[in-house]
Amino acid sequence: MKIEHKYNIFFCFFVSQCLDIVARHPYSKMTKATQNTFLSLGSNLDNKFDNLQLAVRAIHKTLGDVKKISSLYESPAWGFDGPPFYNLCIEVATQFKATDFLEKLLELELILGRTRGHKKGYQDRTIDIDLLMYENKTFETAVLKVPHPRMLERKFVLLPLSEIAGDMPYPTSDKTIQECLNACPDVSLLQKVAKKITLR
Repeated sequence: MKIEHKYNIFFCFFVSQCLDIVARHPYSKMTKATQNTFLSLGSNLDNKFDNLQLAVRAIHKTLGDVKKISSLYESPAWGFDGPPFYNLCIEVATQFKATDFLEKLLELELILGRTRGHKKGYQDRTIDIDLLMYENKTFETAVLKVPHPRMLERKFVLLPLSEIAGDMPYPTSDKTIQECLNACPDVSLLQKVAKKITLR
């Protein structure tokens, strides 16, 4: 069921209650050490700014400390015709193992109104959260591949990511994230949005 909203007080209350439930989930699947992760977030439906603001705060409340938040960028829909997206990247320090971290990200997407249709290909979405990197690790399972397999093709990922991790090496090469951005084949025009996503 899709949740229609305009970031009103009733929806915020509903989300807050859901997040409290997620936050109380037993932490038995956590690692002992804190892992630095990088996420890409996007939205092109309803109030895009508020969708992303709520998502960042939800991640900080339930999954780990949000250490860095990039600028917000408007970019054209990638791979399909649709309204433009707002995109940003964040760095999150978490104690969840990678597969459990992804599972909880998918839960948050549902809570925040994400619906996954049966159509193939890319579609409009209220919120989209992708796990880009988990420390400098590389691994692949049936549901997760790290680093994200298509991030090097996407300027809307690499540009905000370069703001918060430009000097960080890409896990499977000797290039930094900034160098990956410089080599990115995507020629989409991105525009920085004046408003800032915050934790307050």
